[in-house]
Amino acid sequence: MAYAVWHPDGRRITTWVTDSDNPIPNLSTEPVDGGPVVESKFPPELQRQIESAAPAPNIAEWRMDFRFAWAPSGKAIFFERTFRGARNVWRMTVDPVTLQPTTVERLTTSPGLDVELSVSPDGSKLAFTSVHQQIRAWTFPFDAIHGRISGPGQPVTSAGIEAWALSLSRDGKKLGIWGSRDGQIGTWEESAPNGPEEPLMAGDSYTRDPPIWSPDGKRAAYMRRTGWQKREAVVWSSETRSEEVIAADSSSCSMVYDWSPDGKSVFAACGIDWTAHTHRSEIWQLSVDPSVSREFSARKIIADPNYDLWQSHVSPDHRWLVFEGSRDLLHRPDSTIFAMPAAGGRWIQITDGKQWDDKPRWSPDGKTIYFLSDRQGFFNLWGIHFDPVKGHPQGEPFRVTTFETPALKIPRRISPLEFSFAGDRLVLPLAQASGNIWILDNVDR
Repeated sequence: MAYAVWHPDGRRITTWVTDSDNPIPNLSTEPVDGGPVVESKFPPELQRQIESAAPAPNIAEWRMDFRFAWAPSGKAIFFERTFRGARNVWRMTVDPVTLQPTTVERLTTSPGLDVELSVSPDGSKLAFTSVHQQIRAWTFPFDAIHGRISGPGQPVTSAGIEAWALSLSRDGKKLGIWGSRDGQIGTWEESAPNGPEEPLMAGDSYTRDPPIWSPDGKRAAYMRRTGWQKREAVVWSSETRSEEVIAADSSSCSMVYDWSPDGKSVFAACGIDWTAHTHRSEIWQLSVDPSVSREFSARKIIADPNYDLWQSHVSPDHRWLVFEGSRDLLHRPDSTIFAMPAAGGRWIQITDGKQWDDKPRWSPDGKTIYFLSDRQGFFNLWGIHFDPVKGHPQGEPFRVTTFETPALKIPRRISPLEFSFAGDRLVLPLAQASGNIWILDNVDR
């Protein structure tokens, strides 16, 4: 994921590319009117200093770090950094001519979240918000056909787990959880409602992504990884509580999103070159059927040179795929919901791309697409009606939830978040937050 800010000279834009599997961010500065791009390279000693604060088992926390700001002098960059559940403010000094990093240091050391940094015009002070935040899975009674929440919600995960990504089995009886406990990334299974959280797998060196339940609820598919580069798609069995690697070569994949209706394949974001940063994420279908030969076990189904594609989900009638397309425009990031025939064909634009729309999901009858959007400030659940016969959206998006205060809200860091609904239940990761504003003096020393 990439984020951009103006360089202090007002003639260039700096892009900071964050990678959930690499603790060393990629920093590039490009003139608005054209010209050579300057890549800021970290010398080995600075790489070691940053890596020492993020051993491999916690690399996934990097997907939640993105805010940064230039010092007005052009001699330093301030950024946020997460380790073991705490997010702090760091400063990296750079040579103002070459833009190459020279030193890096942590400016705050609180065990909470130091976020929303802002540098004063003279560069001598830095303001930030120190936040105490608890993120739990909340469940609500939900009519997904008519798009209505019919009653109050309640938390269903323990306070000790920071629950970011959630997946309900289709019968609503199992809840898969991805998050952290005591600063350690993990995945858990909870028997609904309010059963104990049991680790899917424990005691090994892998980190695992959110589990996605198969149509029969007996298996879960997800990516597991070691270190920064090695990754593979696996299927976990609830009966044997063991994993099997999917036959397809899934080393270029980042996330599994959905199963085919027959349970013989999964849809994933793949095609990524992890050693280069000009990649585009594509939608692939990976076979989990052991009888399918490796040669035919993976196929690309959606790709575009201008978009990274994520969040692929198949409609209940098996005729349509919905997905998210994101790109980094010069003035803002763009995220738009699209649909297309499952058999192939043109893209159908579902949302207008003027705000961040993410995490599309089908209603049980395939006539509504639900998604998360910040179109009115706070992230909320929205829906838009869809005609599955004619293949186009109907009417304007409508809001389903009304989270509008920090007392209870969908977290702003949308990238790692996943919600789910099944039967008459909706589960959302919700944050309860409080905080104070702090100011650091003499940050330009």
